[in-house]
Amino acid sequence: MAATMLMASGLYAQGAIDLHAHLITPAFLSDLKSHDALMDEGFPIPQYDVEQHLQWMDEAGVQTSVLTLAAPHPFNAATVRQANEEAARLKRVHPGRFLFCAALPLPDVDAALREAVYALDTLGADGIKLATNVRGQYLGAPELDTLMALLS
Repeated sequence: MAATMLMASGLYAQGAIDLHAHLITPAFLSDLKSHDALMDEGFPIPQYDVEQHLQWMDEAGVQTSVLTLAAPHPFNAATVRQANEEAARLKRVHPGRFLFCAALPLPDVDAALREAVYALDTLGADGIKLATNVRGQYLGAPELDTLMALLS
């Protein structure tokens, strides 16, 4: 009821920040398809269209969306790099509308360290997205200590 009243008054979600928006790139979908992983989350992964995303944001009163790569986690570092570069491009092309948290190519810790530095220092990522579990590697795993030290 309160949400309905806020919507009717025009106060609903004005200038809101969407902290959970997924970027789905063609390379990401292709990578998942090549590993027969398109249904790993239990439902089909949709195509992403930035114009539809912006239209939804305008209709919902969302000023800014924070983009992260959708699950399931991609299978290779090149796919992660391409997604991070696309997120950085969207942030540049639509200033104030998009921020992004970069994906990392885990469970490869060395590649993740390189990608974190590149994403933060070169691409201007606003943060790093860490999944709770990537192929059995959980956030508390000792092999991630170097990455956690870099990010802290």
